[in-house]
Amino acid sequence: MESTGTCPDRVISDAGVGFAVGAVGGSVYYFAKGLRNAPSGVRFAGGLQAMCYVPRVAGSFAVWGGVYSACDCALVHVRQKEDIWNSILAGAAASGIFSLRQGFRAVAKSSLNGAILFALISGAGIMVKNSQHGTMSMPADVPAITPVETSSGGEWFSGLFTKRKVEEGVTNSSIKTDDTLETYREPSMPVPPFK
Repeated sequence: MESTGTCPDRVISDAGVGFAVGAVGGSVYYFAKGLRNAPSGVRFAGGLQAMCYVPRVAGSFAVWGGVYSACDCALVHVRQKEDIWNSILAGAAASGIFSLRQGFRAVAKSSLNGAILFALISGAGIMVKNSQHGTMSMPADVPAITPVETSSGGEWFSGLFTKRKVEEGVTNSSIKTDDTLETYREPSMPVPPFK
């Protein structure tokens, strides 16, 4: 739940986002559960009746989001930097805070679980961000060897029903870069009119 802005605004914003996520997710979950468990003939009414638990779930998500964001803001203030460790430590702290009434062992176990969960979430976020930036790029001056597909036959659907030969050892520098392809031919059959 990373937001930008000042910390008091961030806490309120994350609590609101948590409420919205809990309301939408809880509505879908409890409605489906009510549909499944209700007797036939009154399934829709059973789904709607089961949704009475949604405000409780939404409130729990809002409190979780607010406490997590408050811990994250406190860590940013103490450490004077904003990095992935703040997220992991805030997840551990929020999980520990919610299990304070069960004793020290429960706090330690919940904190460890929260830290692992937020480390996995942060790691997945980093992987997605790196994959979107296209980190695997080739230098422009090195030609890459790529297979080139060629098809035999000039029919319109020949590429769908016949196997294509792949020629190995063709470099990118030998492939034309203009808008027209060298092997493009007009279809031998006329295009059927669609009415």
